[in-house]
Amino acid sequence: MLILILLTGTAFADTSDDDYLKKVNFDNKSLEITDNFKNFDVVTSNTEAFMKAAESGKVRLTLLGKEFELELKETNVISESAKIIKENKTGIYFVNAPHVDTYRGYVTGKDDSRVSLTVADDVLIGSIRVENKTYIIDQTNQKQAGKVIHVVYDLDDFKEREIKEYNTCGVDEKEEALSNELFAESLSSEGAITSSILTYTQIDILPCYDQGFEDEYTNPIGEIVAMVNEVNGELAHANAELNIHFFKRYGDLNVGNGNSHTIYYYFMDDIKPYRNMTGTDLAMLLYGNDFTDDTIGTGSTFNGSSNRAYSVIQMVSAGLFSSYQATYNGRCVLITHELGHNFGATHEEAYRWPLGLSWHYTSMWSPFTGTSFLDDYMEVEYSDLNRRGDASHNNILHVASNKDTIADFKELNSDVDTVGVYDNAGTWALWNLSSGYLDIVGFGWSGTKPVVGDWDDDDEVEVGIYDPVNYRFLLRLDSGSYQTIPLGWAGVTPVIGDWDGNGNDEPGVYDNAGTWALWNRSTNSADIVGFGWSNTKPVVGDWDNDDATEVGIYNTAGNNFLLKTGSSYQTIGLGWAGVTPVIGDWNGDGTDEPGVYNNAGTWALWDRNTNSAYTVGFGWSGTTPVVGHWTGVDGKTGVGIFEAANNRFLLRVGPSPLNPVFIDLGLSGVTPVIGHWNEYSTFV
Repeated sequence: MLILILLTGTAFADTSDDDYLKKVNFDNKSLEITDNFKNFDVVTSNTEAFMKAAESGKVRLTLLGKEFELELKETNVISESAKIIKENKTGIYFVNAPHVDTYRGYVTGKDDSRVSLTVADDVLIGSIRVENKTYIIDQTNQKQAGKVIHVVYDLDDFKEREIKEYNTCGVDEKEEALSNELFAESLSSEGAITSSILTYTQIDILPCYDQGFEDEYTNPIGEIVAMVNEVNGELAHANAELNIHFFKRYGDLNVGNGNSHTIYYYFMDDIKPYRNMTGTDLAMLLYGNDFTDDTIGTGSTFNGSSNRAYSVIQMVSAGLFSSYQATYNGRCVLITHELGHNFGATHEEAYRWPLGLSWHYTSMWSPFTGTSFLDDYMEVEYSDLNRRGDASHNNILHVASNKDTIADFKELNSDVDTVGVYDNAGTWALWNLSSGYLDIVGFGWSGTKPVVGDWDDDDEVEVGIYDPVNYRFLLRLDSGSYQTIPLGWAGVTPVIGDWDGNGNDEPGVYDNAGTWALWNRSTNSADIVGFGWSNTKPVVGDWDNDDATEVGIYNTAGNNFLLKTGSSYQTIGLGWAGVTPVIGDWNGDGTDEPGVYNNAGTWALWDRNTNSAYTVGFGWSGTTPVVGHWTGVDGKTGVGIFEAANNRFLLRVGPSPLNPVFIDLGLSGVTPVIGHWNEYSTFV
């Protein structure tokens, strides 16, 4: 967590020109930067020319009349298939993120220099840090003649103001003490730390932003990626890197009293399912408003748990007279600070050093000391024994020590189901959680019925078919081959379950009159089970949390379920005319329970603890029920619907039923299927 200090002032501007940045005449007074800087250039960018030059790895760039020869390498912070999760009143949608290119490098001949540049559409953003000077290029939210207005400035041109203390840091000292204890344990093996530093680790982060942040920039995604690229320049000293596959956009976040703790806990609760769906390790909220308390950022302090994977960071200035002005450099420092807590970095190991008449501070310093005024400079930098720091001030070692644990956060809750369809003629379309597109699989032929299951105990669900003409199952294996199981007779319903609890799913059939035939992989034959009577529907699930699938029936005449448990059975009175039976672990306790859907928007799900059903409203007339583990957060089964009229799924994800996830497939006449198609894949 980081707090701030108060100060006073105002500002104005100038201009610059080269092949990539062209100065323009503009009403500088309309730009917020005039509040903070005495001098700056207003320019537009030629990103196409810049990127062409960057292909050679060398670019000559002129800023504020100074020419820099830059040596650059592409860094690929954002994936090519990145998606933005957007919300509106009708639900949650996934759209392609704009293309963004990122570069880092140095000024030719200046070993201690650092360059970070980002290109997105017609914006060019970043910094050049050389010879104790920092030059910034940033976008605005304004355009001229269709081109984005940029500002270029030197941090030394920040307007000086009268400073007074505003507050002290509110980070939990007990949390920092625990983080230090864990760190001390990891230091017990110096070799292990050295090995960790040498090992490259990629950490997936889910950046989130609200309407206030979006309003500040012509290209908010480019701005986010640019700041993460800056942070990565520092994480590189621990051989770690943040990578972006998804963003989440919020609307106006008018939450409670608007203080940092309220926003933090709201964000942590709301984003947790999305972090798990997207398979990301960390999630941060870039908040486009001023917190109502004295805090400008809150980041969970590392304790080894994936519950500490969150941070909220203020992206606007904390008042004109505050030490925190949300300049590009100020925002990058603050993000580095709060993410530092996620990695276990602490305030007490922050470092400062004199440089001429000024003081410079590493990013973990608290309270926030400013990034350019009254000779105080906070840097996008962690204390480091080999750079700025000593044996007692070495925050970069926290990053190196904890990065591998953080990179495994995504794997702690990775069992996420997604959707697919089968056209009943040999073509499957399975939603790919990583790419956000459909994977097309050819398996089957006309008149076959879809079945899905984990045939080989690899925690992935594979496809299969039941052939009602030849009474057999064909199960597709990962190798592309298939297994044929002769099983069935006229009029049976196929069922799938792990009948012996060994981790492999096997097929079975029910004759809808009381006879089951369940495939036994050990004997390579079917076990016959008698349970049920005529005109009952089959249901299967783990009724007793023993990891084995048991059989059951839904009695349409009596509106009740009978679940077989060993040599006995349990009767549950639940249902009414015209409902469809569903099975799921509704409370995440490891035991499956029955439920029903009326195909018109009403669900009744059994609660074993209260021995009664609770009602959920989700859907409308003419929709088909689907259930699955949509989040992987707590083992709970979620509900959803398939709307055949519009060829789409709607999945109830997160705390609000009013915000479903929509997945449009654009395919008609298909049968919906649900499965965890790819291990540790991510949800779109």
